[in-house]
Amino acid sequence: MNSIETIQELTNKEQWLQAFPIMNQLRTHLTQKTYLELLEEMRKDGYRLYALYKDNQVVSLAGLSWRVNFYNKRHVFIYDL
Repeated sequence: MNSIETIQELTNKEQWLQAFPIMNQLRTHLTQKTYLELLEEMRKDGYRLYALYKDNQVVSLAGLSWRVNFYNKRHVFIYDL
């Protein structure tokens, strides 16, 4: 039986909480509370969080935002992978 893999932007609290155990593997200092607080603040600045789902389970995350500056012009900045 083949597994089903999808990539999806996480846009609501339920999805963010589902992703927290994976994020916490990389950012071990975060509590669930600080994760949600910082995520809300970062989203105001353009941060987006994407999840790779395998058989409806989050198995990987990518956090990124589009940035513009003089030396790189328009580019994607990867925060979490």
